Amino acid sequence: MAEVKVLGTIALKGVLMEYAPEFQEKTGHGIAPTWGPTGVVYDKCRTGEAFDVLIGVPECIETMSAEGYAVAATQVDFTKSIVGVAVKKGTPHPKIDTVEDLKAALRAAKSVAYTDPATMAASGLYVAKLLEDWGMTEEVNAKAKFGRGGPVAEFLVTDEAEIALQQYCEHMLVPGVDVVGPVPDEIQKVSTMSAALHTKAPAAEAAKSLIAWLAAPETHEVLRRHGLFAPHEV
Repeated sequence: MAEVKVLGTIALKGVLMEYAPEFQEKTGHGIAPTWGPTGVVYDKCRTGEAFDVLIGVPECIETMSAEGYAVAATQVDFTKSIVGVAVKKGTPHPKIDTVEDLKAALRAAKSVAYTDPATMAASGLYVAKLLEDWGMTEEVNAKAKFGRGGPVAEFLVTDEAEIALQQYCEHMLVPGVDVVGPVPDEIQKVSTMSAALHTKAPAAEAAKSLIAWLAAPETHEVLRRHGLFAPHEV
């Protein structure tokens, strides 16, 4: 059995793993994912390794197309993601209704988890910019645990962090975590995610089928179950 090799954000892990059995039944192909933030997508493509489907923010896919690693004509924007706050299950939920509430929660926490912006992950760059704008970078980073592409909520479960900021859907991947809610609307970061065919896709036809499923309206309910949104919803 051939496998469709997917390279992209772990935000889609729940969605793809739910669909994998049906996809295999329909196409005879499994799904073999490699999860990583934007920086990982760039690095792995540039080594010349062949994948079938690339998933990332539109700018990432467009860059890969310009460099000859993605087929531009196949790019489709299929979902949107928001940033949320999470804590360990059973611990008090901080108030995050306003920007000042969120600042206070970050200051009060003994430790904070977010994605290392050096990975070029959307949420990591977003949190780093917020902290810079608020003049809180040094204060928060002194007690921060930095993720390298996986769900930073895992630091909550191991008691290495008290509060985590990342994509809402990524928090939902971690058992033992409570998603407190999205960050306030006035500072919310909505990220679009795109998929495209790799130019050297070994399983091109099956890959096209997977991309078509991601972009189909009937997939919207699956996206919602995993903390994501249809393109028109946010």
